[in-house]
Amino acid sequence: MPEFGGYYAPLTEFLPDSSQPVTGFHRCNLAVMLLVDVIDGISIDWSPHVPLMLHVIFLGLDHTRPLVCMNIVKHFLLKLLIVLTKHEDHLGVARILLSNKNLRELGYGLPLQNFVTKINFTEQKLFDESDLSEIKPTSPTDDTESTSSKDQDSSSCETLANEEAIVNKILELNKLTPNVDDTIKSLIDYLAGKKGHALWSYEDITAKVWSVKSAEQLSTFLQHILFVFKESIPLAHIQDRWAQISLQLALSCSFAIMLVVHCRSSGL
Repeated sequence: MPEFGGYYAPLTEFLPDSSQPVTGFHRCNLAVMLLVDVIDGISIDWSPHVPLMLHVIFLGLDHTRPLVCMNIVKHFLLKLLIVLTKHEDHLGVARILLSNKNLRELGYGLPLQNFVTKINFTEQKLFDESDLSEIKPTSPTDDTESTSSKDQDSSSCETLANEEAIVNKILELNKLTPNVDDTIKSLIDYLAGKKGHALWSYEDITAKVWSVKSAEQLSTFLQHILFVFKESIPLAHIQDRWAQISLQLALSCSFAIMLVVHCRSSGL
C-alpha cells in the first residue's frame, strides 16, 4: 500500500507488455477495476449507482477478452452481491468463497450440498405467477338441476386432481427461489465457481440467425440479479432506473442515431 494512504493497483500483473498491441481493453476497464477494489473499502451509499454499475457489468459479461469478462466484470458483480445485498450471513458467504477457492486451487473444498442450493442461473427461470396460467382450476357446472352421482364424482375427482397439480407446480417453482437469502448465496456460489468460464458465449444476430441462445441466457440471469437487488434495496427503484439508463445508453450510440435518422427520413 502507498506510504501515505490511498490504493495501489499492480497493473503490470494484468496487462501485457506495452510494446504489444492491447486489443479489447480500454480505459473504462481500468475504472471498473478500481471500483472492484473500493466497493467494499469505502463506506458510502452505493445504492444510487447500482443500476449503472449493473448495466456496465452486463455489457461486459460476454466480453471477448477473458481478463475483462471473468477477472474484472464477474468479480465486480460478485463484490456487489457480497456487499450490497441483504444475505445477512457473512460467515456463510465466507464459507462459500473459501470452498470455491480451495476447489479451484487445491482440487477439494468444504461440503456445501446441504448449505447452498446449486442452481444454473442462466437456464433456470425465476418463479413467476404467469407460469401457473396454463393450469387453471375447473369447477363443475350444472347444466340441469339434477345430475347423476357418477358425473358429480367424476367432476370432483377432476377438480381435486387439478388443484393438486397447481399445488405441486407452486412447490416446484418455489424451489427455484425459496427466499432472497438462499438465492443470494446460490448466486455467489454460482459466480465463484465459474473461474475461467464465461456465463454465456459471445454471439451476434445475423441476417440468417435472428435468435441466439446467449440472449435467452442473459435474460434469465438478469431476472435473478434484478430480483435480489430489488429485494435488498427496495428504495433504490432498481428496475425503473436501470431501464432508463439502458434506454439512454442504447439511443446515444452512433448506430442508434443512424437508425433514428433513417427511420425519420423514410417517414416511419
